[in-house]
Amino acid sequence: MDCKQRMRGRPFGGTAILWKKTLSPFINLVPGDDPRILCINLNLNEDTTTIANVYLPTADCPFEQSEYFGKLASLYSATNAPNVIIAGDFNCDPSKHRSYNEFSNLCDTLGLKIIDTSTLCQDTYTYYNESLNAFSWLDHVVASENLVSRLNSVTVSSSTPSDHLILQFNMELANSVLKSVTIDLGKNICWRNAKEATLKKYYQETEISLSKLLYETNDDSKRDASKLYQNIVQSLSDAEKRSSIKMRRSKRDTPGWNLSCEQRLKAINLQ
Repeated sequence: MDCKQRMRGRPFGGTAILWKKTLSPFINLVPGDDPRILCINLNLNEDTTTIANVYLPTADCPFEQSEYFGKLASLYSATNAPNVIIAGDFNCDPSKHRSYNEFSNLCDTLGLKIIDTSTLCQDTYTYYNESLNAFSWLDHVVASENLVSRLNSVTVSSSTPSDHLILQFNMELANSVLKSVTIDLGKNICWRNAKEATLKKYYQETEISLSKLLYETNDDSKRDASKLYQNIVQSLSDAEKRSSIKMRRSKRDTPGWNLSCEQRLKAINLQ
């Protein structure tokens, strides 16, 4: 995998973050080229939360682990978000690995809280090697202090075919309300019946609208996923209106109605 390329869809290797499509207008990817660290910003109204998924080197590589602890510290210092969540495979067990002490001290220095170890019982494990009958607590959730009261339901699920279990939690968004983007997308456009000249006109208008948008959008606006999304959708909607594409009449679905019924109705009307 090309580590310098962020991938979407169904890629392989590295780290990944999944979210509902309805949240896409409120999420933007934080630039980075390290396959072990993936960050996004969740922008809800004026409340921004930086969420990172990490996969750190194993404990038998202490120098590499220390290097990545430093990268996480730099990431936290560089972000301007008031809320930060870092979760994933840190490859350090609270009772087995010396590196956990370094990890814990780093969190204390940065004002971060290790949520899972302070919530779950001491015999918790998130990794199980069946062949060696080995158990370890390698996965953790770290959050800024102001988020601690909003994170709850921290549990470990064993229903997974992987050697790692699922460490899950909930974050309350009571103070944030999703403001849906309401734009007329022309969902009832009758594309099938559009004439070739009309489609050609639409293609031309679309190219003009998007080119104009690209020219007028600065770097700051490109990083604002919500605003950029609205501008793109609005540009396509404007192109559709300027193309004078006819709209399809909305029809109510009738239970049991099919082509055979329609043909019989036409036959009756002709009698």
